[in-house]
Amino acid sequence: MRIITPDDIIEAVSKLRQRGLGFLLSKFTFNEKSRTRSAFDDAGLQASQWWIIPRVKERWNERITGDAAVGYEEYFVKKYLQAGGSFRMLSLGSGACSHELKFARFPQMTEVVCMDIAANLLREAEQQAREERLDNMKFLVRDVDQYDFPPETFDVVLFHASLHHFRNMDTLLGEKVAQTLKKGGKIVIHEYVGPNRLQFPKEQIGEINRALAAINRTYRRRFRTSFYKNRVYGPGLLRMILADQY
Repeated sequence: MRIITPDDIIEAVSKLRQRGLGFLLSKFTFNEKSRTRSAFDDAGLQASQWWIIPRVKERWNERITGDAAVGYEEYFVKKYLQAGGSFRMLSLGSGACSHELKFARFPQMTEVVCMDIAANLLREAEQQAREERLDNMKFLVRDVDQYDFPPETFDVVLFHASLHHFRNMDTLLGEKVAQTLKKGGKIVIHEYVGPNRLQFPKEQIGEINRALAAINRTYRRRFRTSFYKNRVYGPGLLRMILADQY
């Protein structure tokens, strides 16, 4: 495992340009949840992420649903939630609720509860729900560790890119989530699968750099900086712990 890499130094300077000194200093705390809030609880943040690329989304759709034009939300509802039925969903670590909003637009979703510690993101999502008149959505600023899971209440529990942030996963899934699901309920997990803490092997780093070299330099500029991405070394273990909580 790599403790610190050149990418970590470059990323730190980039984040200083993009988000300021306060953001960097917020990472140097032993409070893991404070680090998480600093990373995600900024409704006005402008960022550039690889998963917003349309072709990436299309490929994910192809792999999950078999159709590049059909997202997993539509696929799941149509396959598992009977039209005309009445279903309740709990989303843990919902963030800005972009996927929960998609679920809430289906008429059979009578309730979609979004839970996160990121109050600013939830307020923005609540405003969006009001504008769309999605009265079936509820928003809870709550730490999952402090939540009293009601028994046999929800038909679906959703983790969209959030499960890896929680400790004691076996207890969370095997006891708390299992308790709150109705009989026959479903767990939906949309999550990263790969090397622990993004510690990619040398062969994979090599393939990444070959792909990077094929991209025109114009499109390799780092967001809101004058830096260009010319080579990838992969993140170090220390940065992953500071940036992604666990």
